[in-house]
Amino acid sequence: MITIKDYAKQKGVSYEAIRKQIKRYEDELEGHLVKQNRFLMLDDEAVQFLDSKRSENPVIVYEQNKDEELEQLRHENKVLLIQMNTVQDQLGKVQQKLIAEMNTTKLLTQEKVQYLEYKAQSEQKEIQLKDLARARDAAQAKADQQEAVLRLKEQQIGALSAAKETAAASLKAADERIAQAEARAKAAEEEASRLKNRSFWDRLFNR
Repeated sequence: MITIKDYAKQKGVSYEAIRKQIKRYEDELEGHLVKQNRFLMLDDEAVQFLDSKRSENPVIVYEQNKDEELEQLRHENKVLLIQMNTVQDQLGKVQQKLIAEMNTTKLLTQEKVQYLEYKAQSEQKEIQLKDLARARDAAQAKADQQEAVLRLKEQQIGALSAAKETAAASLKAADERIAQAEARAKAAEEEASRLKNRSFWDRLFNR
């Protein structure tokens, strides 16, 4: 018995990809999914069945996984950009407030304390902004690397498709040659049967 999460990790795919595969074959998997301690478990027959389906459709599985991974990377990048914009807006507001305070009449001790607090907040926001920028750059680098791997996979799939088409053409040609040979053999059998069943006069005149 194995959880869906562990099975997905074992196969190097997302949890969502396995969940969709189970949904697609829910009739065939009926009775092989067991709930234990709030976790849905796959028995050995379910694992073998899912493995066989993944082996039968490697291109489809690969395309599904590729789309899900790219969508996840795009979502993470989008969240980081939103967080960066939020921090930048907050930083702008803090800076505007600092400028307004500094342009007033002499700052009293309390105002100086507020200024220092605002300055500390501003510095903290800048640190957060830098951290988010680094996280965004790391996510972008990961996305670029993933896309390079996916392009290589697509090239490999293209080569497999071309080889499959070539093999299909060769098989078709072989089938045609076999059909022609069978037709010639059938014609020879019919001619032999005709010659065997000729009448005396046909044989005499070699007809």
